[in-house]
Amino acid sequence: QGNQVFSSSAVSGDLDISMIKFSPFVKMDLSNLSLDPYNETGATPYLLHYHQQSMRSQRSTVGFNTEMTIETPWGKLIPRVRMEVQKDAAKRNSLKVNYIDLPDAVYLIPANEVDRRITLIAVGADMNWRNGIVTILNITRSSANQNNQSNRINLRFSYSY
Repeated sequence: QGNQVFSSSAVSGDLDISMIKFSPFVKMDLSNLSLDPYNETGATPYLLHYHQQSMRSQRSTVGFNTEMTIETPWGKLIPRVRMEVQKDAAKRNSLKVNYIDLPDAVYLIPANEVDRRITLIAVGADMNWRNGIVTILNITRSSANQNNQSNRINLRFSYSY
């Protein structure tokens, strides 16, 4: 049991520069999570009691999207680029835990105070073919602190009728 409260707000706009649409944005996500204390159940010994836990998170994001539409003999080609930087200032309480049969021996697991930052770069394009087929390709690379990286390639086909 526990409770969760989330809030999110964003501001963005579109700027048309020649054939290019440029859309900067700023976003703030807030969350407050708390878990009530609980006990493990099952066969003894070594069952744990977890004390109340909480976490507050404040994620701010700054970035932009840009795209343009190119008319071709086969249909519309829409190349795009997205870049964003996120920073999460999370505050976690240290976790207190003890064995159910030893309530006075409380163990403290310190909170992880890692500075969480993510940089995301995505490039891709939509091809809206004249025959109604839509092809979408997106390549995304994200890098986080402590050399955490991920790469993703999405390819999608659909048909508009």
